[in-house]
Amino acid sequence: MDDEPSVRGLLNKFLQTCGYHVTVASEGMEAYELYKAAMESDKPFDAVIMDLLVNDGLGGLDSFRLIRQAHPEAIGIVSSAYSDDNTMAEYQTHGFSAVLAKPYQLLELKRILEDQCGTELPA
Repeated sequence: MDDEPSVRGLLNKFLQTCGYHVTVASEGMEAYELYKAAMESDKPFDAVIMDLLVNDGLGGLDSFRLIRQAHPEAIGIVSSAYSDDNTMAEYQTHGFSAVLAKPYQLLELKRILEDQCGTELPA
C-alpha cells in the first residue's frame, strides 16, 4: 500500500518479476479490504508493505492495526521516508515485522521479504 502511483507501479513490477502475486492499494482502508478478501480466498497474502503516511485516506499504522485485529499472525512491513518517526523506530512495538526506510533499494526489499516470508526469490 502506497499513495504514490509511481512507487506502487515499481513495486508491483519488481515483485511480480520475483515471482510474487501482487495486489496494490493506494490507501489503508482499501488495503485492509483487499487483505480481508485475500484471507477469505484460496490465495492469502504472505505479507503487506504499508506506507506509513498517505495524503488521502487511512495510513499504514492504522490500517495494519485493523489487519492485525482480524489476523494477529499478519506479516507487515512498514515503509516511510520519515525514518525518525516513532513507528519506524519502534516498528515491532506497533506489530510490524520489519521496517523499510525510503528511499530503499529493491534488493533490500527482496531480502526483507525472504527473511519474513521464508522464501528465497530469484536474483
